[in-house]
Amino acid sequence: DWVDAFVIADHLRFGRIAKEVYMEESRIKAVVVRSGCPLYAVGDAVYFDGPLLDKGKSGNLCMMALNAIFPFVYAARKGVLKETPVQCPDCEEHVEFMLQAEPRD
Repeated sequence: DWVDAFVIADHLRFGRIAKEVYMEESRIKAVVVRSGCPLYAVGDAVYFDGPLLDKGKSGNLCMMALNAIFPFVYAARKGVLKETPVQCPDCEEHVEFMLQAEPRD
């Protein structure tokens, strides 16, 4: 939440937390593997670079889908990667995403 973000930024600014703690997070790619939703096609992808959405590489991101996959994206950023699809619960569309770690350049 914004309070945690403020505390982290404050600690980084004053050197209380090593930057390496936050810079080593994995980049995550969420790929659509099944979709009954008109907003997503199989193969569409959304890219997360740490806590940020990579807008240049990503397709559209529905807020319902983000809400559904975010806890798993957060865990994957920290190195805990789920090997089964994550599903958006919105209506009957049943969009499923597979999360993948992306290498850093």
